[in-house]
Amino acid sequence: MQFNSIQFNSIQFNSIQFNSIQFIQSHPPPQLDANSMRVLCSHDAAAAATKKQLCQELKVTCKADLDTALPALNSAVEALKSLSKGDIGEMKCDV
Repeated sequence: MQFNSIQFNSIQFNSIQFNSIQFIQSHPPPQLDANSMRVLCSHDAAAAATKKQLCQELKVTCKADLDTALPALNSAVEALKSLSKGDIGEMKCDV
């Protein structure tokens, strides 16, 4: 299968690349003064601190739940390991 609908040669690519660089250079991002940057950063820091606190609370809750559930899981795994083929046959007869 050939894709002839779009063909770029190196001259076209270099032209596109050059035009992109020219556009970026002619449209610089807005410059903010130090005070404006400080305000923006303080808002970002406050939002990050809030999210950090929520994550820490979630971590504590999850750890407590996990600490409660792990002993039951470990007991169940040990019980399954102790089953024999005869135990399974006996269960089938009881049903």
